Amino acid sequence: MYRDATASDANHIEKQLSVLEQVASRVFNRTKAAQKLGAASVDVTRTELNTIRKFLFVMKYRNQRFWQKYNRPSIAEYIEVDKSYVANFMRQRGFKKPAEVWLCTIKAILDTRIDPQGKWKETVLEKAFEHDALWFIMNMTESYLNFCTPQDPEHDEFIITENGFGIHEGPTAVNPTTDPITGAELAETGKYTEYHKIAPLSPRLLVVLRSNFLRPGQEQMLRALRATPDIPDTPSLFEDLRLEAAKPSYGILSDHGELSDDHVFTFKIQKLSRKWVDLFNTVALAEARKSITWKSDAAMQRTMRAYLEHPAFRPVQGLDMGEKRELKEKLFTLLGGDATTIPKVFTMTDEMKRELKKNPKLAPYFKLGKTTPLYQRLRAYSHQEEPPLA
Repeated sequence: MYRDATASDANHIEKQLSVLEQVASRVFNRTKAAQKLGAASVDVTRTELNTIRKFLFVMKYRNQRFWQKYNRPSIAEYIEVDKSYVANFMRQRGFKKPAEVWLCTIKAILDTRIDPQGKWKETVLEKAFEHDALWFIMNMTESYLNFCTPQDPEHDEFIITENGFGIHEGPTAVNPTTDPITGAELAETGKYTEYHKIAPLSPRLLVVLRSNFLRPGQEQMLRALRATPDIPDTPSLFEDLRLEAAKPSYGILSDHGELSDDHVFTFKIQKLSRKWVDLFNTVALAEARKSITWKSDAAMQRTMRAYLEHPAFRPVQGLDMGEKRELKEKLFTLLGGDATTIPKVFTMTDEMKRELKKNPKLAPYFKLGKTTPLYQRLRAYSHQEEPPLA
């Protein structure tokens, strides 16, 4: 997937990815070792923290979804909303295929050192496709990292799915879009929020990137965000969850008060009750397409029930939500659960039904995004807007 036919070493990106993974894994393994020893926290340097953040973004950006987005024979076959921008970037760089844009951006991110002074932002914007570079910058700066573990590790656990490193939680609003040149229908766009990005590392360890808007003391900024016309104002599923930010220990600053790569952050390994463990698993199950890994059948049956019963993830009658829910119900039954007690269909309000008649593709989003006046807000979107860049 990452072979660069234009380079002397076609596997150079794959080799760089393996190095990044090795560095990040050392921090994860140290955290797991601290858990086994019963430690309540783990220390991470600024360099290590930035490496983890970069690794989590690259894992998301390199997944099958983006490979399919960019893997087109030519720009003529590219069907995404940012088509005109990708075409312009290809002309500037002399690229022949959209996949070269994707590989160029991955390499730019891997090559760029994250310096404490923030000069890396200019570098990655200069080298990478600007829209994806801005998305990377947001992922590096707009959230705070947390290490989480089940409060009852004997009976609760985090599940792992094949796309677990690319999952975010937050309401979405969508807008069908057409090619400004040909008028052909492109992929849907809109605005969405990433209140939480999750990465399960083991049954006992989950990395959570939580939006800075949900930090204690940021309530006014959060209200202002949700009051903007193009952002869904539905609360996060984890609105009431309290996660403590890491405590920095800067030591002695330089004469100019500059930040250092060696500054240390103490991360509490935060214990989550069963309610939150099951809810994080529910978000992962809603996105699972190919594989689910678990340790305890009893814990898996319970967390599967939590997913199947949650109203936000219930299917809309007559519409394919892409969740492969029937297979998950079968798995629930194989684990000893009674599927006959599971609600089957999401109940829509009369208002939702009226909006659905105008645009059937909105159905999956009625449950997680604002619905009043959703349709009018969606129609106002420009075709030039890119959802991850808002």
